[in-house]
Amino acid sequence: MALIEDGGGAGRYARVTERFRLETEGVQRSAWAAASQDEGKTFFAATGFVPFAAAAGETALYYHKNTSEEAQYLHLLRTCGEEVQKWRLIKNPTAGTIVTAGADITPRNLDTASPVSLIAALKAGNGASTITDGEPWAQWINRAGHSVYSFDGALILRPGGSMAIVGSVAADGDVCVTALWTKE
Repeated sequence: MALIEDGGGAGRYARVTERFRLETEGVQRSAWAAASQDEGKTFFAATGFVPFAAAAGETALYYHKNTSEEAQYLHLLRTCGEEVQKWRLIKNPTAGTIVTAGADITPRNLDTASPVSLIAALKAGNGASTITDGEPWAQWINRAGHSVYSFDGALILRPGGSMAIVGSVAADGDVCVTALWTKE
């Protein structure tokens, strides 16, 4: 039976089997892997471990404002902690101590040889930081350990858009947030 080549060279093909089923071979990559491998446009941003006290109540931990002229796409969001945590994602916050006094986060390009930068204001909270406005977007609860949420680029920060992660803990302990972004 003849192979139908896809133009990509050896190793990838499609054919119809004796049972009239289409059989294919190929290579699949995530959008963020393709952006990293092809253009050097995938970025990792992390708060590091931040001590949280249960008595502090809800505290802002991660803030991201797109200060570029290009859209930025969230692919993965990971939250972690030593104890049970409640998290909320806030859309377009503009005020609070994390915005004005949070610790700067430097986004890291996953392609170590790429000169491309992510232009954004990224901040980490200090265990007592606040967000005082914005619109609730989503919420979730983690047990001790971590959770990974896949947005596959569907959460988009257009130029000027922002987001924050706020949380609370059931008992004192360290927490962290890690985000994986691409840009146009």
